[in-house]
Amino acid sequence: MARGINTVRVATNEEVIEIPWKLSRTLRGNLVGAREHSVAREFANKGTSAQIVLDRAGKEALLGAVFQAMKEGSDEQARHLVELRNALRADLGHS
Repeated sequence: MARGINTVRVATNEEVIEIPWKLSRTLRGNLVGAREHSVAREFANKGTSAQIVLDRAGKEALLGAVFQAMKEGSDEQARHLVELRNALRADLGHS
């Protein structure tokens, strides 16, 4: 995906995952709904300007938001959600 004003970058241990702005808003909403306000603030504060870097707890929270989005998501978001899910699971040692 070409980096630009319509993408948000999430840093993992091995790579930086780029997701569409619209999807980042969905994930942020899921994080707020799960009362993961500190992680949701990271999305709000960084926007498209800088990489979102999370600690282990933040990655666990984001993974939960990703799973929620996968249940509700569209086919156009699926590829990005799977890519982010896989990267987060690798970071967290989930199989």
